[in-house]
Amino acid sequence: MCGKRRLPAVTMDDKWFKAQQKKAGITAEDIANHLGRDRSVVSRIYTGRQKMSLEWAQAFADALNVPIDEVLLHAGVTSPGAENDAPGSVDQSDRRVSSYLAPQHAKRLRENQTDADALPLQGSNHEKISAQKIANCLITPRDGLEIWTVVSSAMQLSGYMPGDHLVIDRNQSETCRSGDVVLAELHHRSKAGHKTALRRLQTPVLVADSADPAHRDISVVDTINTVIRGKVIASWRR
Repeated sequence: MCGKRRLPAVTMDDKWFKAQQKKAGITAEDIANHLGRDRSVVSRIYTGRQKMSLEWAQAFADALNVPIDEVLLHAGVTSPGAENDAPGSVDQSDRRVSSYLAPQHAKRLRENQTDADALPLQGSNHEKISAQKIANCLITPRDGLEIWTVVSSAMQLSGYMPGDHLVIDRNQSETCRSGDVVLAELHHRSKAGHKTALRRLQTPVLVADSADPAHRDISVVDTINTVIRGKVIASWRR
């Protein structure tokens, strides 16, 4: 992992976000509602007290009707010039079904966390379109769905292997029940960054299904240090 690499010295451009809010005719509360959260979280992001996560970047992009590249740029996650790299185009008519990040953007997001059990779908444009077609066959297209790829053995005993694709429903993050497999953010209390974890919810904790001792941690869902970001509603193996 490249966790020690420093991100470019860029800052949150809250004036740009507020101008986009005014243009779209929405409030901070409207943006927060995309993730079922309180508007105070949007305020913390604007003031730099909370980092812009992938889920929040997508929520801002959806609410403001702007490309996620612009959200990441003005939130200080990416630096000017990154948009000149070749991202590979994806049919925007299917944007509701799953969100994709250009490779350079996903890399910076990975560098901003210390570990991960799953990552946003990466690969060639052909691979992304192919995965999107499979997702469309499995799940009725709707807002809030994303395609992720398993990269660890945290849920191996439940049948989720590295390389498997997942469909994550962000809109079900607040309605998950015991037994559901979820994508969560585990924030470290002693160091910067967070872990994107794939876990099974056994209310009120998250547990892994792995024979690896490294994944035997148990985290209490407190919506501060441990936050559920979405529910796994479909998966397939390449």
